Amino acid sequence: MAHSLKIAGWFLLSVLLTACNALPSTKSPSQRLSYVLTTQQQAEAAYRSNDMEHAAGLYLQLTRMIPQEAEYWYMLGNTYVRTQRPEDAVQAYQQTIARNPKHARAWHNLGIVRMRQATAAFAASADAAKAEDPLHEISTELANQLARIGGSRGNGGNLQEQTSTAAPSPPDSVATVGSAAIVKSSGSDAAPLRRRPGATPGVNQ
Repeated sequence: MAHSLKIAGWFLLSVLLTACNALPSTKSPSQRLSYVLTTQQQAEAAYRSNDMEHAAGLYLQLTRMIPQEAEYWYMLGNTYVRTQRPEDAVQAYQQTIARNPKHARAWHNLGIVRMRQATAAFAASADAAKAEDPLHEISTELANQLARIGGSRGNGGNLQEQTSTAAPSPPDSVATVGSAAIVKSSGSDAAPLRRRPGATPGVNQ
C-alpha cells in the first residue's frame, strides 16, 4: 500500500511536470495511474513466476513511465542479472543509485556484478598468459581469491532481490543465482535471509 501511494505521488508529480510521455496520452490521469499500477502488478507477477524476459520488458516500461522511481530501476537491474545481461544490470543499478544514493541493495548487487566481471577478466588473463609469464600466476590467484569471496561468505556473495510492492530500501530475503544471490525484500527489517526456489545459482535476486 505504501509503495502504491508513493507511485501515485510520483505519477501526479509527473503529470504536473508533463513527464509521462510513455503513458497513453489519450487517457485521463486516473486511467493513466491505473495503467501504471496494472503494469507494476504484471511485472511483479512475471518476476515471481521467473519469467524474467517478460518482467524485464515490463520494468523497462515502468522506468519510462516514472523514471524517478528508484525501485523500478532496481528491479530492472535484477531482471537483467537473471537474463545474463550484466552490462545492462550495471547501468540499471547505477540509475537506481542516482535516484537513491542510500539504496544498499543496489550498491550490493552492483558490487556483485562487477566482482563477477572482474573474476571472469582475471580468469581470461590467466588463460591467455603463458605458463612462464608471472601474469599467469598473478591473474590465477586474483581470480581464485574473488571466487572464494563469492562462494565462502554465505549470503555476502549473493545479489539482493526485492519486489516493487515493498516500500523502498527495506532489508530482504535472499534468492540464489549462480554463486551469488539476489535479495528479495520482505518489507521487514527482521526478515530472514533465504534462498529462492528456482533461482539461478550465483546471483542475489
